[in-house]
Amino acid sequence: MTEFSVRDRRANNRFFVDNALLRGGWGAVIGPYGIAVYDAIALHADADNQSAYPSHQLIADLTGMSRPTVVKAVNQLEGLNIIAIERTDGRSHTYYLLDQSEWKPVKEVYTTCKGGLQVDVNEIYTPCKGGLQVPVNGVYTNNTQGTKPSEQDPDEHGADAPCASESETEPEQLKTKTPAQEMFEALATVCAWDLDLITEKQRGALNQTGKLLREMRGQTVTPTDVLAFGEWWRANDWRGKQGEFPRPDQVRAEWGRFKNWQRERAKVQAKQDETRRQAEARRAELETEEADVDPDLALARKTWIDACEQLAGGMTRGTYATYIAPLEVAQPNGAFRLIAPTKEIREWVDNRVRRKIEFALQCVVGREVQVEFVMEETQ
Repeated sequence: MTEFSVRDRRANNRFFVDNALLRGGWGAVIGPYGIAVYDAIALHADADNQSAYPSHQLIADLTGMSRPTVVKAVNQLEGLNIIAIERTDGRSHTYYLLDQSEWKPVKEVYTTCKGGLQVDVNEIYTPCKGGLQVPVNGVYTNNTQGTKPSEQDPDEHGADAPCASESETEPEQLKTKTPAQEMFEALATVCAWDLDLITEKQRGALNQTGKLLREMRGQTVTPTDVLAFGEWWRANDWRGKQGEFPRPDQVRAEWGRFKNWQRERAKVQAKQDETRRQAEARRAELETEEADVDPDLALARKTWIDACEQLAGGMTRGTYATYIAPLEVAQPNGAFRLIAPTKEIREWVDNRVRRKIEFALQCVVGREVQVEFVMEETQ
């Protein structure tokens, strides 16, 4: 017999999980992601008050899941009263593992769903023969009226996993979504709230915020704008950078900052587009002059055009037009020579942006570049 060591039940490097999580049918309800997140919280739980405060990122690292998936699983566990959450701004939330008596009960009833066992968890999920049947807009219809089929892989749960018969179709009124529904779903995505598990209070907050955004004076706010807000929040707001998702009221409160950022980004993009068009026009001019120009000078001019594209993105349009655009490339003589039309421009670029210009040229040619500024009459 092969020798091996079994684990020691007396060791202290263990954490415990309620048997009911699996034997009581909850494993089939919350799925592998919910079980993994519950285990990660239980791993950090205090022995006395069963509190823990692992961050979303830590749970993601421990379980191999993405942060949005972790957030959805946490919201699912909270919605089913398996855990309670004490939320704080700027820090990790505190989780409490609740006693089984607090959990919402699992009611098992036999139905005519192809002879399978349908589990009804207070109208949150309706698994059918292993396949979770997701409610449409938070409302279930009975199987004879055409519930939405399960979106699980049929190869995983069997060909007859969906509860509805193959001839049944989705109700006509559910095929098209109203602007309010689209806004509702976009806000839920940005806030990382699972539509299948949100409370009535959360649903009301999403509806109220969506209404305020749609009726905002002087603006036409679309679901696409709301999703763009989510990208802005994660990239620019300090709470988003720490992994926190916004609440609906925070979406409304920060909407002005988001729109200002959008306008500034549009200005920057317009400036970059204009600079790119100017550079392309200058390149086209150089191509027509190349036959009569020294090869070294032609190469230096092309290099300067590429460097100007970088410089334009790091200064105001007025500064670029006044001090950078008038500069012309002189015949190279070891250093990269730029001709300034006036003494004022030469002194300004020499004292203010010499390093920026040298760095931009270095990025283009891939080596260190020394710049020399000369006056037009002395070059």
